[in-house]
Amino acid sequence: MKKMKRYAQMALVPILLGSPLPLLAGSLNSPAAPDNTGSAMYTIEDIWDRLDGISASAPTAGFTEPTNGPGDTGKTLTEVYNKADTVMNGIPSCIPDTSANPVFTDNDDGTVTDHRTCLIWLKNANCAEATRNWATAGTDVTGLNNSGQINSKDCGDISNNGSHQTDWRLPNVKELYSLLDISRSNPALPNGHQFTGVQSHIYWSSTTYADLAVAAWYVVLVDGIVGYDDKAIPFYVWPVRGGQ
Repeated sequence: MKKMKRYAQMALVPILLGSPLPLLAGSLNSPAAPDNTGSAMYTIEDIWDRLDGISASAPTAGFTEPTNGPGDTGKTLTEVYNKADTVMNGIPSCIPDTSANPVFTDNDDGTVTDHRTCLIWLKNANCAEATRNWATAGTDVTGLNNSGQINSKDCGDISNNGSHQTDWRLPNVKELYSLLDISRSNPALPNGHQFTGVQSHIYWSSTTYADLAVAAWYVVLVDGIVGYDDKAIPFYVWPVRGGQ
């Protein structure tokens, strides 16, 4: 009688543990690491470096076990967020809108944003106060990036932290043409534009004429005509940021 009672108690153990009969132990080895290539991901450090302009190689292999603990070079998610926030604060918040009204906004920092293209133009369209050949136009833009000046003239480009911007360039011919309202003339700009120093004359673009390396495209601000000429001829310079 006592034996039968003991056997009954043993039979209840699997049921109480929630396991159907028969009860099997299975493998006690640790599971293998995932080997699907989809498990390969950029690291937080990769993202941190990318925000500093350093590209990382795309991960292609599967997950691998770490060989040692994290070092002191790792970044926390808070640090990465703060870095991303700093980067994004330097990028203008703008969505191109071809029907924008007003078309232009004076940013009160020596620049004007064109909401149709999100391009940011120097407010003073003749900071150099002189015409320049094509090579000198490029040098002028470099000088603007280095010192905030063109031809030793202060261009009024001041950012929120009191320093000048450093990503100015000569606009390509499409960007320069995008400024225009060809229904108007002298200058051929939209009504109510926010620019100063606009010359009803010819402005250089950065676009070299494909069939003649010594020539580049220009735009005439008088009536919006587009043409090309020898790079040695002096025209006006109007730097731009953003785009491309």
